Amino acid sequence: MRGLLLSPALAIRIEGHVRSELPREACGLMIGQTGNGLLVVDRVMPSANLAPVECLDRFEIDSALHLREQAAARESGQEILGIYHSHPNGLPEPSDRDLDGAWIPDFVWLILAPGADQTTRWGAFFRGKTATFEPLEIFAKEPKT
Repeated sequence: MRGLLLSPALAIRIEGHVRSELPREACGLMIGQTGNGLLVVDRVMPSANLAPVECLDRFEIDSALHLREQAAARESGQEILGIYHSHPNGLPEPSDRDLDGAWIPDFVWLILAPGADQTTRWGAFFRGKTATFEPLEIFAKEPKT
């Protein structure tokens, strides 16, 4: 995989969700399609973080939401490309916990690190068939006209 294409509008939506969940981690799904070595995100679906409330450094995506979105994506000829989640005041890269929890192959992990200074750093990673993460470049794309 070469990169992740994400419209500015979807990037704003993801970042807004991440900031609204502070100080907890936020999480959600990215739905779209693959083409020419690029993962094209067409829509995102925020999820409630089902990890215990006292666990500020963990996330758990709602499995019922995941199953519903997986069925809807298949119907529309798309797929769940991956997840996004945040590392509040952390690094935009996979943590040891992320590495342990990354059991789905051919999946993207988009990680946002919102800082106290209102900046947000972004990192995208692809987990192929092995248990390693390959960094992806993030490209902005304009909406289809």
